[in-house]
Amino acid sequence: MCPYRGVDPLCLLYPTAWDFVKRKGVRSIHAYYENIVAQIKERVDLQDAIERYTGEPIKHGKMRCPFHGEQDASFTIYPHNNTFYCFGCGAGGDLIDFVRRFFNLDFRDALQRIDTDFGLCLLQRPTLTAYRKAQAEAQHRRQEREQRQKAAAELDARYWAAYDRWLRYDRIICEQRPASADHPPSAAFMEAISNIENAKYQLDALEQERRKQTSGKPNTTNDSGTAAKPGNL
Repeated sequence: MCPYRGVDPLCLLYPTAWDFVKRKGVRSIHAYYENIVAQIKERVDLQDAIERYTGEPIKHGKMRCPFHGEQDASFTIYPHNNTFYCFGCGAGGDLIDFVRRFFNLDFRDALQRIDTDFGLCLLQRPTLTAYRKAQAEAQHRRQEREQRQKAAAELDARYWAAYDRWLRYDRIICEQRPASADHPPSAAFMEAISNIENAKYQLDALEQERRKQTSGKPNTTNDSGTAAKPGNL
């Protein structure tokens, strides 16, 4: 005979749910799943999970939406509440909503998928091997994300330094151009003339590298098939 009268009979179908009921004295499987959802949201980082499932890097909280084809990154992640929203197709929600939509799963299967993939052991009895493997994978993904963020910051710094250099030469050429052949050019003007092409080349190369890093594809040209021009920035 069930020691808890009034307990949801569905608990009897899921041993882990029944264990939770006996341990916590909760009388509804709905409360059990509410607890599971709360723990998933607390223990699994949304950005970490989306990068793992899609294989796409997320830069500055944005990426191309995995639910519809697009060129621009309109899929936005909000770390403060672990939610996402796509301004292109309107998809949004939390991690569970993402997994349900991405893998076409129902609610419980989505929970099971997350629980298994991240070794949370919320819907199954824990094993030390699975736990250690999941923790190692999560640590590896965090390190990879930190390395990408560091590389992106360093590339941005190099790009803007190159842009400032090219802009400085461009301004010197415009402002100190000799009015006529009778006026000898200044030393700064001659330096700018000598170095502006090299500065432009470096700027174009860094612009292509930034585009490649953002898109995740080895595309080094724009839509016209030519490198980006500093004058178009």
